[in-house]
Amino acid sequence: MRSPDLRTVVGVVGATALLTSGVNAVAFLFVIESLRLPAASVPTSLVCTAIGTLLAAPVASRLAGRFGGGSVMVGALFALVSGIALLGVVRAPGGAWAAYFVMGLGAGAGNVLSAANRQRLTPRPMMGRVTSAHRALAWGLMPLGEVLAGPLAESRRCAR
Repeated sequence: MRSPDLRTVVGVVGATALLTSGVNAVAFLFVIESLRLPAASVPTSLVCTAIGTLLAAPVASRLAGRFGGGSVMVGALFALVSGIALLGVVRAPGGAWAAYFVMGLGAGAGNVLSAANRQRLTPRPMMGRVTSAHRALAWGLMPLGEVLAGPLAESRRCAR
């Protein structure tokens, strides 16, 4: 708690978990209802995210070495948010798949860098406790994001 940098890293991870779980809770309904894709095609969105994540993860540390970890972390968060925003405006399946791919790029790079920063900033004797607190926060906020997203999406749908 005494390390502002560590608090920032863990706080960003928690906020990201809250946001992305909320998006994931309702995005598939958007793909089915707004883009009129069959429910059986929803897994293709997850595949696009996975491809983006797999491509970004090994490159993230090299980019951080070249441009600085903070800059790349901000870029990763920007990519994640850009993918979410893109998903909200596309009206074609290809655009939705591209949005999921961009979200995967941001998530993959962000996960690698946040874990590396958390480990670098944590004193060795505190590693287990900090990792546990980090996981409890990130995983604990996911259901909250989902709970908040449902009524928000429903109110938005009713407003149309």
